[in-house]
Amino acid sequence: MKFSQATLISFLITLVSLMILLACEQLGGPDSPTPPEQEYQTLDPDELSTFLVLKDASQIYASMPNAPDGQIKLDIRDSIFSVKGFPLGNRIDVLHTSSQQISGFFVGIKGASSYFDLPEAKLEGQAETDSSSVLMLDLDPSAKPFSYPLSVDIIIQPHDEGGNPLDEFERTLMVEDPDVPNTSGGCNSIAQANSNNRIHWEWDYMIREYNGEILNVFAPGLTSSINSQGAGCCNSNGQSSNTSNNPACVPNTSAQNLSWVELPVNDYSVRPYELMEIYEDGSVCFYGYYVKKQYSRASTDFCERRVGYTYEEEAYGGCGSHDFQPGGNHINFDFPSWSGGYRLRGGNLVYTCHTFLLIWGVDDKFTKVFKKAPVYDDPIPLDNSILYYYEWKPWYD
Repeated sequence: MKFSQATLISFLITLVSLMILLACEQLGGPDSPTPPEQEYQTLDPDELSTFLVLKDASQIYASMPNAPDGQIKLDIRDSIFSVKGFPLGNRIDVLHTSSQQISGFFVGIKGASSYFDLPEAKLEGQAETDSSSVLMLDLDPSAKPFSYPLSVDIIIQPHDEGGNPLDEFERTLMVEDPDVPNTSGGCNSIAQANSNNRIHWEWDYMIREYNGEILNVFAPGLTSSINSQGAGCCNSNGQSSNTSNNPACVPNTSAQNLSWVELPVNDYSVRPYELMEIYEDGSVCFYGYYVKKQYSRASTDFCERRVGYTYEEEAYGGCGSHDFQPGGNHINFDFPSWSGGYRLRGGNLVYTCHTFLLIWGVDDKFTKVFKKAPVYDDPIPLDNSILYYYEWKPWYD
């Protein structure tokens, strides 16, 4: 049987088409179901906005305003890392001048039709400074079957009390899944092979929960008040006294020419930093610093209404051993050469490439958050002689 040239060409075209169709069906053609992680990975910015975790924020349905270059700095260079299923938030330090009074932050997913007005985290106020603020930020898409890590572009604008933007930052908010470690990138462990790169885990903050309710928040630079009021006496001759050196100095005193004086007190205890280095050979080093400014009744002048204080500073830490193994979910620390007061003993672990949580307690539970710090050229002195970590902590534009 003979075929014309046109018929042969038509047959070849039909055959090639059938082969292509068969290959498409085998690989998954248009009618094949799209895997959930691919389907949800293409969510638009408005749906991603619903996953933002922002405490006491209000939503604004408009485009984000234009912002000037205010020379404000964040301690986040490129990416903000979050842990899937643990919406504890990311603590971002913001450095500004004393004249730039930040009252809140505009936060929005890039390309979304709305954004949020987030108040400054007042409970995170730094000790005796009006030039640093704190932003608490998180993204919690745990109800959706994304593929991880999930990367989202986000815009942050610090603003003043009048709602005027002071600066603008675009960062990548990346959610990592602790159940899917990146073994090829060495992220299945919180330990490093050796100290050549001096990678540090930096304490970000810690929360204390009792029966599921957050009782306390602790963080670098976050002060814990000791006293709120000081009281003593002043006589008509301008001499100051207190309840320890003058029996007549009591509230509502009836002594002649003696007045009871109450003064507001601004004292606190604070830990400016904590850093930890964990190595695969089972060794660990931990460094921290503690500062205490406490009201001194003896050195307070109640006539001049001038409060006196005492100061106490202490370095704590040491090197020791740990029992962590890659893939493990618990760690114990042993510091036989520990110096100072506060000591880290270990707990349950949740970790990703850039974050790890140390958790201990049941009803009275503590969760301590560490972030992988940048690589520093200069090693930390083992005697912890650096007065304040914040003197050399990098701040990024």
